[in-house]
Amino acid sequence: MSQHLSCGYFSWMRCLGAIALCLCTGLPAFSQSSTAVALSPLVELQQAVPGIEVELRFATEKQFLKKAVYPFRKAWVQPALAERLRKAQAYLLPRGYRLKVWDAYRPMEFQELFWQHVKNENFISHPRKGGRHTRGTAIDLTLIDKTGQEIPMPTPYTEFSEKAFRDYAKLPSLLKANRLLLQQAMTQAGLEPLPTEWWHFDLPKWRTFPVLKLKGEALAEYEKQLNPPD
Repeated sequence: MSQHLSCGYFSWMRCLGAIALCLCTGLPAFSQSSTAVALSPLVELQQAVPGIEVELRFATEKQFLKKAVYPFRKAWVQPALAERLRKAQAYLLPRGYRLKVWDAYRPMEFQELFWQHVKNENFISHPRKGGRHTRGTAIDLTLIDKTGQEIPMPTPYTEFSEKAFRDYAKLPSLLKANRLLLQQAMTQAGLEPLPTEWWHFDLPKWRTFPVLKLKGEALAEYEKQLNPPD
């Protein structure tokens, strides 16, 4: 089965499952925007990769904007990216570490917002070029230990300075070693590191994937349908 057929098959199965959920539980039918999510190629990362941790930083105040902007809280990615993250997680588990995701698919509305604040293509892709996160092919993440604590890294997330560069050398040995461990886990799984952000990795040939048109509110609505309040 080709990648595109496989993605289409699983998207339809996800949509049919969502419809069945509504019928069985009495939930209202999905709106057009939520159905667009169900029919998209994206998969929900914690379902695809057992044990991976997710804390979308743009749904919190812990990033450069200092305010929450994402209305959704789950990480959505292309299936090929999820598969590589499974391999990275399998590499790390015997070493006592797991992955913690800070950003995944990013709707274009937020790519445009971030560009308004940081017009520097070392860190934020110009919206006219489509970006990486907007395709579901990029991931921002770190490592956590057995207790669930983030291990020390060269900078906080979204510190847009030369200290975030992969080749920045004026660091304690521990920070260099931790940065290298994350990079080794990801590259052996077939992902490509972004030179200017130690936390960012891409699928190979990410430009061949289309920019997706899913909006943040559609993702948030879909997540509520899948996880209705008690």
